[in-house]
Amino acid sequence: MNADMQKLVNSINGGGYPFTADIKNDDTVEVMWRWKDAVSLGWGSVTDEVRDFRYFVTFLPNSKYRTSSKSGSISVDVSGGKVSIGKSSFSGQQLGAHKEIDLLSFNKKDGNVGVNSFDFNTKRISEPVKEIMENMGYKKKGLFG
Repeated sequence: MNADMQKLVNSINGGGYPFTADIKNDDTVEVMWRWKDAVSLGWGSVTDEVRDFRYFVTFLPNSKYRTSSKSGSISVDVSGGKVSIGKSSFSGQQLGAHKEIDLLSFNKKDGNVGVNSFDFNTKRISEPVKEIMENMGYKKKGLFG
């Protein structure tokens, strides 16, 4: 299965997607999307925030695969002479979309200063992965097999 895992990684990393893929272990590929990496200014505060989404593709026998995901964020906020550090994560099956608009921020990914929009949708990873896996002859393992 290593050849197919490498094929998935190469297809994602060479496909012009906003995310990257890497082999995590003997049977799993991790697809990571850092969809927000910005410093935002608010009323008397500065926040540095990173948000990412990780999609795991586990190769199974008989040309099957299963997926799982993990999302996380970490932020550092300086406000009123105090520093706050926050971290959150969630593991499991996730489906959804999220949009954030920062009115005054620095987007570390593209260098834009000012109004920045950050869009996230789990389908932006799951649909291309599904298409690549199907083109390689794999089927997603369902609830009953």
